[in-house]
Amino acid sequence: MIHRSTTEALEDFEDMRLQLIDKKNENETIVDRSLRETSSLIFKRYFDRLEGEMVTDFYRIFLSEFEPALLESVMTYTRNNQTKASEILNISRGTLHSKLKRYGML
Repeated sequence: MIHRSTTEALEDFEDMRLQLIDKKNENETIVDRSLRETSSLIFKRYFDRLEGEMVTDFYRIFLSEFEPALLESVMTYTRNNQTKASEILNISRGTLHSKLKRYGML
């Protein structure tokens, strides 16, 4: 098994581009954006919709949407091997198990 350094993994994310359909454009043009750009756009749209209204606990709200998708992807990649998944995520197997249970993934 080849182990990638944190720096290499971050570079992979920076190089990753997501193909999104720009629904504002009538032609449905495919827009190429990085994961960070896409996240920033989603956050901006979320806060724009609030129209100045205060929101609390945004971090928990964000995690409740993002974390299950991350866990599902890693578990699929490792073929549901919790030991390998916990190594990839750099969290203990017990923590991973708790998170999987919290999101109904066990």
